[in-house]
Amino acid sequence: MCNDGRRVLPCPFCGGPAKVHKQFDGFRKVRGYYISCNKKGCPIFASTRVKSDKAAVIDEWNARISPSVSTLKYITELREEIKDLKAKLSKP
Repeated sequence: MCNDGRRVLPCPFCGGPAKVHKQFDGFRKVRGYYISCNKKGCPIFASTRVKSDKAAVIDEWNARISPSVSTLKYITELREEIKDLKAKLSKP
């Protein structure tokens, strides 16, 4: 959360928690901020560019196109099919 109340949305690729990181210069002074997915195993290393303004980096991370309900339903169905296939393949 930013000082002005901005909330960091979850990762747009895996739904995992996102974290605001500080980037330091050689003198341990904060040079800027960036956000990345904080979930181990995220299929995509999602990250923003470094920006000097924390609010701007949060705005960049949170700006995304919302998937349609049908797309989300399709993804959920695919995940279930993959889970079923893994279960079948793991049986002797």
